[in-house]
Amino acid sequence: MDQTEAITKTKEFYETYNIDAENIIFQKIPERLVHLYELINKPEYQNNVNNYAEGETPNDTDPEQMLIPSNKNLTEYFEILKSNMIQLLEDNRVLKMWITLLIPKTEDGDNFGMWVLAAIDNFSL
Repeated sequence: MDQTEAITKTKEFYETYNIDAENIIFQKIPERLVHLYELINKPEYQNNVNNYAEGETPNDTDPEQMLIPSNKNLTEYFEILKSNMIQLLEDNRVLKMWITLLIPKTEDGDNFGMWVLAAIDNFSL
């Protein structure tokens, strides 16, 4: 791999992360947060959260074998929340890499602050 090919691939990598990060910031995260907010406020889940002990009662004859059954609705609710939270964490990983790529390499000569300001100016909301 020659130097120009490496530079081209690096620029493509950087641009890909730029596009992904902007998509995550302006579209994916707001959509997921609205979805989670709506999910949390659904009446069917609100009733089940408040009545978490709903379900079959354990057998009282053998205290060592007493098991409290899980609420199926709550288990489903937590699985939905879990999958959405995992996706938000993956988006966070992409954003972390993107921010890392924005930080310029520090070199000798007191101009690091100017590079940071230039990088911030390139990112406009």
